Amino acid sequence: MKPKTMILMVVAVVCGLGASYMTSRLLAEREEQPAAAAPAPKEIPKVTLLVARKPVPLGQVVRKPKDLFQEKQVVADDAPKDAIRDWKDLEGKTLSRGLRKDDHVCTDDVKDGPVTLKVPEGLQAVGVRVDQETVASGFAALPGSRVDILWITKGNTTDNTRCSRLLQNVLVLAADMLDTTPDARAVVASVVTLALSPLNTQEVTLAKANGSLCFVLRNPGDTTIYTKNRDVSVTQLLDPDAGKKKKKEVAQGKAEDPQPETIDAEELQPVDDEKWEPIPAPRIPTHKVHMQVGDKQWTESFEIPDEEADAEETFAAGGTVWSGSETLRGYGKLTFHLLPGQKALMDDRDGRAEGTWAQSGNQITLRFYSGNVVYTGTVNGSAMSGTATNGRQRWTWTLGRQALTGKGG
Repeated sequence: MKPKTMILMVVAVVCGLGASYMTSRLLAEREEQPAAAAPAPKEIPKVTLLVARKPVPLGQVVRKPKDLFQEKQVVADDAPKDAIRDWKDLEGKTLSRGLRKDDHVCTDDVKDGPVTLKVPEGLQAVGVRVDQETVASGFAALPGSRVDILWITKGNTTDNTRCSRLLQNVLVLAADMLDTTPDARAVVASVVTLALSPLNTQEVTLAKANGSLCFVLRNPGDTTIYTKNRDVSVTQLLDPDAGKKKKKEVAQGKAEDPQPETIDAEELQPVDDEKWEPIPAPRIPTHKVHMQVGDKQWTESFEIPDEEADAEETFAAGGTVWSGSETLRGYGKLTFHLLPGQKALMDDRDGRAEGTWAQSGNQITLRFYSGNVVYTGTVNGSAMSGTATNGRQRWTWTLGRQALTGKGG
């Protein structure tokens, strides 16, 4: 091998060894140097607020703040400007509104001295004792909800035991000591406070002293006022054909269809199976007298007084039966059974209905279907006539007294 080639090979080997050495040194130095620290994230400013440890009712006096509240870190930008941050600002204060769990407390939420309930202008607050059943498992007791109030009364008969819609769309102000909805859940309260007009407060106070009340929860935004309110009696519940009776249906009406019934022209045509023959008016006994003056002769008739006309006591105590007709479309024959004890029975196209009657002199009033159908008239001897109404229609009726077995004509 030539000397020149040998020199080049030695130089190449030396250069390779030097590069390898330098590379290993560089790597070793990098491993010995600590890793560069990552840039620290920008710190978000936070503040400490006082929040409710549990639901706190309206009117609660804060004697030991740490029993009712706790500290909580929140982002400064999200914190209300008037939020209370110092424990000393809560000591001895009274809550002016109810708080839910984790609600922050602000300066407007507390005040010195006792707290009064906020009642809408022109209304008054009245408390009603309730239980879980009468407030729809607590949902009808939620402050801010709207309810209808049903009044249930118990009488000595099934017709006098009834339920009526006393008030509608009533605002609930508070449930016990809560004037807000805690945790959006139902409230099982013992007393519910309502916002009522002065007259309504008297009605509710009188009603709860003479029966029981039940709250019916309304859908949010439902402001419907039902004008066709009727009482529902136990008699109606026990009558399986109550819904089929025309007089009763017309008298009750329907909340969703308060307009008067429209009758087509075709419906005004007579129907064969509805034809009826009116009962003639009772014959009034008369006495004929033949008169003659000179050559002129004539006959005059004089009405014989009916002894029954003045027999009101016998009429009321003994019971009577009156038959005739009425002019209500679709009806015809009509019979009243006036029984002792002011009880009455009515027979018409619908069958037999129970009711009551009352008499003052020769004026008589009969009520059926919980008072929704009323007959008023005048008794004149053995005849009785007058008008009737079911709240939407008015018609006339005429009856004659029937002879009773064993009492003669």
